Amino acid sequence: MKLTLLVFFLLGASVWAQTSPVLLVSYPDHPVAPLFMPVIEQSYKKLGINISYVQAPLVRRLVMLNKGQVDADLGARETVLDRYPNVLRVGPALIKGEVLLVCREQRLCSADVMHNPKLAVYAELSGWDLLDGALDKPITVKRGSLQEYVSVVDMFNKGRTEYIVIIKMENNVQMPIPADTTSVKLADIAFYHHIHKKHQKLAEPLSLAIEHQLKLMSKTTAAQPD
Repeated sequence: MKLTLLVFFLLGASVWAQTSPVLLVSYPDHPVAPLFMPVIEQSYKKLGINISYVQAPLVRRLVMLNKGQVDADLGARETVLDRYPNVLRVGPALIKGEVLLVCREQRLCSADVMHNPKLAVYAELSGWDLLDGALDKPITVKRGSLQEYVSVVDMFNKGRTEYIVIIKMENNVQMPIPADTTSVKLADIAFYHHIHKKHQKLAEPLSLAIEHQLKLMSKTTAAQPD
């Protein structure tokens, strides 16, 4: 049934694509992004649509999408629709993961750290964005913010902070957690492809195409030797 629907929507979408310019898709400077860029590119190609990737700051991507400055965003968390009325989520989750508090050994390591104003925790800007509203109590810890994940891990490894927040992706699709640490899960997270609502006619066929590409990706990964 899904294959029949995909063929039906492909025919309709191809007509739309004949008069469509190249669509701009924003993506973050993050180690996970390159893994899913081919998935999204091939999904659009299934609809006869070419895309061009535009790197954008983590905290600006969805603002740009909401304003229509880009046509889509590679992958963002599932809760963004609350703040961006012109943004539409499409397809199944590209990837799921966990937001972790990583602690230096011999230090308190629990969610209580996030509610202790005497302690300091460093994270990517997007890491704080993910956590706000996700915990049972307001976050009162001293917040340190860095632009990139690698900078957060580097600060921890150099002994310049006792705590960091990182996102651990499923199937270990992520740079490794720093060695000799303890960690605790703070929240679950999922990332989805998003488009501007002016392209809402693409939502259903694109969702099916993304689902198909993710299945192909999963089969390819499973077939690879350890």
